[in-house]
Amino acid sequence: MIASRIPNFRGHRALVLHPNDANREVLVAQLARLGIESDATWPIPDIMPDNVDVIFFDADRRATSSTEEVRAFGSRPLIAITGTEAPGRLEAMLAVNPSAMLNKPIRREGIFKALVFAYHSQKRQRELEERVAFQHEQIRARPLLTKAILLVMRRFGIDDDEAFAAVRSASMSANLVIEAFAFSLISDPDGYMKAVEQGLARNRARNRKTAV
Repeated sequence: MIASRIPNFRGHRALVLHPNDANREVLVAQLARLGIESDATWPIPDIMPDNVDVIFFDADRRATSSTEEVRAFGSRPLIAITGTEAPGRLEAMLAVNPSAMLNKPIRREGIFKALVFAYHSQKRQRELEERVAFQHEQIRARPLLTKAILLVMRRFGIDDDEAFAAVRSASMSANLVIEAFAFSLISDPDGYMKAVEQGLARNRARNRKTAV
C-alpha cells in the first residue's frame, strides 16, 4: 500500500496575517471546515504565537509589515496571499520564500490545494537542508576518518584499503556512520580498536570464502 502524500490537516493550527475583510472571512471559514483552528490578526503583532503549524500572510502589504516579521517562521509552511503582479510586491513576497501562493479574491476551492503544496514544499525543503547539513558534516569529518585509517594501518600493519574496510565494518556493527565511529576511535583507541580488529577478522574470513 502506497502512503498518501496528502496530509490530514485536522487538529492543525494556522496563523492568518491578513486584514479583516471578505478574503480573510472566506479563508478562516474554510480552514475551520478542514479542521484547522486559526488565529487571524492584523496588523502583525509584536509578539507572535509559536504554536502554529502553517502561516498565511498578506503579501500585498508593505514589505516592512509582511515579510521581515514573517521570516522568523521560516521553519513552517508559508502561504502568500496576493492579488497583485507589481514587481516590487512580488519581490518582497519571494524574499520570504513562501511554500505556496493563494490568489485574491480567495475562493474556498483553492485553499486545500495551497495547503497541500505548502506542506509538501516545506517537507522537501527540510529534507534538502538535512541532506546538505549531513554532507557538510561528512566533509568536515574526512580528516578524522583519514587519521583513523592511518591509526589502524599502524596498529595492524595493513594497507589503507584493508584499514578502511575494517573501520567501515566496525562502524556498521556499532550502528554508527563511519565518520562518527572514526571520531570515537581517535578519542578512545583502546576502547574501539577491538571492534576494528573484529571487523578486520570478518573481512578476511569473507575474502577467504570468496577465494575458495
